[in-house]
Amino acid sequence: MEGNPTIADELGQAVSELTFNSESDLKKNVEYPDESQVKSVDHEAVNSQEPLTEFQKFPDLPIELRLRIWDYASEQPRIIELQSGTRTLNHADEINRLPPQSWVKVSVHGRQTPAILHVSREAREEGLKHYTLTNLESRDYPAVERPCYYNSRLDTIYFGPLCNAASIQQTLNKKIAMPRIAVDVRVGTSYRVMAALQLMHSHVRGSLEEIVFVVPSFIWLKECNFPPNVCFASTKSTGFDPRHRRVCRYLRKRVQQVVARESEPFYLAKNNWSEELMPAFEFKCLTPIPDPGKVYNNLIIHEEELLNQDDWCVVREIEWKTGCMIKRAPHDVNAYEESWGDAGYELGFYGTFAAVEEAMRLVKEIADERERLEAIERKEREEREREALRGASGTYWW
Repeated sequence: MEGNPTIADELGQAVSELTFNSESDLKKNVEYPDESQVKSVDHEAVNSQEPLTEFQKFPDLPIELRLRIWDYASEQPRIIELQSGTRTLNHADEINRLPPQSWVKVSVHGRQTPAILHVSREAREEGLKHYTLTNLESRDYPAVERPCYYNSRLDTIYFGPLCNAASIQQTLNKKIAMPRIAVDVRVGTSYRVMAALQLMHSHVRGSLEEIVFVVPSFIWLKECNFPPNVCFASTKSTGFDPRHRRVCRYLRKRVQQVVARESEPFYLAKNNWSEELMPAFEFKCLTPIPDPGKVYNNLIIHEEELLNQDDWCVVREIEWKTGCMIKRAPHDVNAYEESWGDAGYELGFYGTFAAVEEAMRLVKEIADERERLEAIERKEREEREREALRGASGTYWW
């Protein structure tokens, strides 16, 4: 049954009428400008752009553009370090039998007001949409507690090496939203740290997105020196000290148990994280903020002699092949003083992601090959010693 023609039918009829018998017909129906016309148009377009005669001042920019700039300047993630300790007893406390009190405070750099709040009234009004005054401290007298500006959406609360498991629990009980928490592996034993994290208040637990375990590294930064221009970087190191490596190993095991929801040992608290609220666990180290397109990383080798032969010729060859800068001298030599004799040798890598990965792979291949040869040599030496003992005892004599 035929009906009225539709729009699709009319469109198809119009297209069918637009037929060309040959390529010459197509060129006849389409008019192209000649080369002289194109050149003249381009020349006129270039000449129509008059050079700027004055500098556009920031206050003269449109308000929408200024607010976007202030908003971008406020979107800078920070690391707020917490420190803790115990107040010692004084004479008055001894008389009144007052116990020593533990305290938690924000570090000097963490208390610094964000720069956006100092620029102008307009910038401050826009910055206060991101930052709020938050009290993260716990002291003997609440009157001396000082709040700091905190952006819960971007900032990371870092429990530094001067903290302990009790200070973690003390801070988490404040019922403050903390999406990102970082814990130094030197804070305490692994089970105490995990117990403190698992016992956190439900208000904090529901907002938690990421837990970073910070592996100590002094190849780029000094110990107890926390400048504001630092960030967390991925690392393949487990620490230069045997104690650090042991804690990292246990923490990884605890994390696997939590993620797999396995039964916890008796000394761990109940796993309060559900599958929907399970945070991401990562192991990272502190480094300066890299340039765009660059990354920092570090690696621990057990013997410096693997690479320092012939004035570090092997390292310089790897740098030449990969384009990655390899830092050999630590930024803080004194930080390794307590671990001399037991510590591994730390190397720093800086460059593009691909260059750093390739350089670390080459260094690790050298280290693995040396360990393999040493294992073979050790096995042969033990075999010779056993043969010597058997010969001395007359086992092979008839």
